[in-house]
Amino acid sequence: MKILKIIFGVIVSIIILFLVVALFLPTEYRVERSIEINKPQVEVYNYVADFNNFQAWNPWSPMEPGHKFEVTGDSAVVGQKYYWEGEIIGSGQMIFIEFQPYKLIKSDIEFMTPQQGVGVVDWTFSNEGNSTKVTWGMTGKADYPVGRYFGLMMDSFLGKNFEDGVKVLKEKVESINN
Repeated sequence: MKILKIIFGVIVSIIILFLVVALFLPTEYRVERSIEINKPQVEVYNYVADFNNFQAWNPWSPMEPGHKFEVTGDSAVVGQKYYWEGEIIGSGQMIFIEFQPYKLIKSDIEFMTPQQGVGVVDWTFSNEGNSTKVTWGMTGKADYPVGRYFGLMMDSFLGKNFEDGVKVLKEKVESINN
């Protein structure tokens, strides 16, 4: 009986420690990657500001080439939507919510399956002489308690995808002839 009390005490202590540590973890996560693209800022911005182009450079499409996707709305307009659905990549949507011409694009993102979640995706653009620095990022809420631990790992979960995405974006935009 004494051993059961000790085991129970250890388990309760671990749970309490888990909950207390989570109180001090960040309430949001951020993943971002940047790359320099050898094209003018306006060209890079205009390419990203159209979800019709996203299919060509996002890192998840090659994971499931036969997945469904749909783009609705006009390019570079608040409300344009990109919807995806697949067995491997799950389903979700992004909707443009803000444009600051040639500087910033923001979209809401909603993951529907296999896990539900929401966040904000942004692209920032800055002139670097004859090229453009583009940063692709995503911010989301890290719910208490488990989400805060996952928030610490989001960069390791998504960082490589964002890295691959900006590399392909660079290839696609630089291959466009004026």
